[in-house]
Amino acid sequence: TLFPSTTLFRSVWQDIRYGARQLVHSPGFSLVALITLALGIGANTAIFTLVHAVLLKQLSIADPAHLYRIGEGENYCCDWGGFEDDWGTFEYPYYKHLRDTGTAFSEVAAFSGSTPSFGVRRADGTAAAQNVVGELVSGNYFDTLGLQPFAGRLIANADDTPGAAPAGVLGYRAWMENFAGDPSIVGSTVLVNELPVTVIGIAPPGFHGDRLAAMEPELWMPLNMQPQFESSGQNRAQSTLLNTPGDAWLYLIGRLSTGATPARAENAVTADLRHWLVEQRHPSAADLARIPRQHVRITAGGTGISPFRSNSRTGLYLLSAASTLVLLVACANLANLLLARSAARRRRSEERR
Repeated sequence: TLFPSTTLFRSVWQDIRYGARQLVHSPGFSLVALITLALGIGANTAIFTLVHAVLLKQLSIADPAHLYRIGEGENYCCDWGGFEDDWGTFEYPYYKHLRDTGTAFSEVAAFSGSTPSFGVRRADGTAAAQNVVGELVSGNYFDTLGLQPFAGRLIANADDTPGAAPAGVLGYRAWMENFAGDPSIVGSTVLVNELPVTVIGIAPPGFHGDRLAAMEPELWMPLNMQPQFESSGQNRAQSTLLNTPGDAWLYLIGRLSTGATPARAENAVTADLRHWLVEQRHPSAADLARIPRQHVRITAGGTGISPFRSNSRTGLYLLSAASTLVLLVACANLANLLLARSAARRRRSEERR
């Protein structure tokens, strides 16, 4: 008596042999069937790859499912001095206020909306500067994401204070491509736009930043270094984004406090922002009437920041539906071909009788 598994294997093998004979005996039909299926499956594969990369792919961080973005809306870096209604970016003073007084989130981190390109070279070398995309981040940024360094250490709160020594973290790819993976770069001084910065660590290999962008950040520096890159001279401390009320240039992310929900956090942050705007902005009568329209959405942050995602979400869903329809049409066409072929064979069989 054969074992069930042996019987199943023999049955499958017989089906494969029969199918192979049919393909050889009807090459034209086989080619049409393969092309029909290839078109349907290929279109779905291409669209799903795009949808996964834009909508579904998670950041290479700890527990991305429980990371939330504070704010959304159509405003993507940045808003200068006005009310956003549906807030997407925030000014530095409000970030500090929310971080220090908010109860809905256990951690709130910030990073710059823009990602400028910096010229980076070793201070003790003569090589030309290499262009590296940079990003300014809060001192608790890497802790909030739950990341560990590949080498050295990552930016901490002590690095993000006025007067702290300039520090930076290199991305793994930038370290390998621009510095050939030289371990001595950690602890050394590099010139970033000719300003000396100590490289304190290397980010983990899988981390490519917090956003979906063609040029991902590969150099992270504390927010409090922003004045050194924006202005110069005696007015440096007074003329920067850090100290200009109303200049919303920061994205905010956070981890919910124990027991908090996104809906409750959204209500709490919205109420807090409205109160803060009245207290800090001293709005005019016209602006005061707009306060009830100010709103902060709490959305999933595990897939990162992406203006392209928000602007193209509906289009991607439509493409997915269209590609699924193409696959269904291909399957229906193939089924019709099989039925027509079966009918023709039955007719020939009856004629022979």
